Amino acid sequence: MNWLYIALFINVMLLVVLALIVWRLYSELARLRSSASELLSAHDLPAELGEQGPRTLITLEILNPLTVVAQRSWVGGKVSTLSPGLMRRIVLNQTRDQLKAGLEENGIEVDARIVRVG
Repeated sequence: MNWLYIALFINVMLLVVLALIVWRLYSELARLRSSASELLSAHDLPAELGEQGPRTLITLEILNPLTVVAQRSWVGGKVSTLSPGLMRRIVLNQTRDQLKAGLEENGIEVDARIVRVG
């Protein structure tokens, strides 16, 4: 019976410690939110950002750039075995340029970039 009281005491102490940790984190979150709101009110944001709301990105990954090079050009297929990084870069740049041109033809303003992740 004694071990039950010990287990109960340990559980109550853990509950108190966890409650204190949650309270501390909550107060820190409230402090950070007020600090962020002060920073946002201190700096004027461009009107475009306020109108757009949160930004949404579309990501594309070309899974077979070397196959594309080999299909489009006999020379490119041979060069891709020697310099695959260069061929990937060329395919990415051409794809970006084609997508940007096609969207701009339809009156869509885009910021097309190539971003390396990882």
